[in-house]
Amino acid sequence: MTIMHEEDAVTVTDIKQWGYCKRVVYYQRCLPDIRPTTYLMRHGRQQHEDQPRHAVRRVLPAQDVASGSREFAVRYFSAELGISGMVDEIIRADDGSIIPVDYKNASTVANNHKLQLTAYGLLIEAKEQVVVNVGYIYLIPKRKMVRIAITDTLKTTVREIISSIFTMIDQEWMPPLPENTNLCVGCEFRRFCNDIG
Repeated sequence: MTIMHEEDAVTVTDIKQWGYCKRVVYYQRCLPDIRPTTYLMRHGRQQHEDQPRHAVRRVLPAQDVASGSREFAVRYFSAELGISGMVDEIIRADDGSIIPVDYKNASTVANNHKLQLTAYGLLIEAKEQVVVNVGYIYLIPKRKMVRIAITDTLKTTVREIISSIFTMIDQEWMPPLPENTNLCVGCEFRRFCNDIG
């Protein structure tokens, strides 16, 4: 899927949301003017904004980086992949490798977080001409870096998700509810889903 303009791209956040609940992506992409903003969303945004100030004091992950430098809020766009996103942090190792770091206001790493990190890895590969096989998720409440292998399987899954999102947008097709409807309890879109049991 090659697209011409960044505003037509699927966002990395869309990919993360797809891994959580596909309907959230439907509401955002097909009915974009209805999204409510919650206290938790505002709080999470503030937590993210504070992180670069703290990150400069953190030690680089020795397992993957002997030495290198950090960059924050790095924006990428790939017309070929059809996605765009802003990586919270990238580590440019002196050996030429680039490692994405995503900040999460969470106490554990969920599968949709891995999908988001993988999407950042694909964007870096496309723009920087390097292979990205590892990334980190920084769990803000625990102040802990979690190493994530960015596997070929994850990369394939993310490419399939991108294709599915474009199909959904094109057809304005509403996806089914998530298998775990406990996710719906605190969802800002719950009132739009009339089929929750």
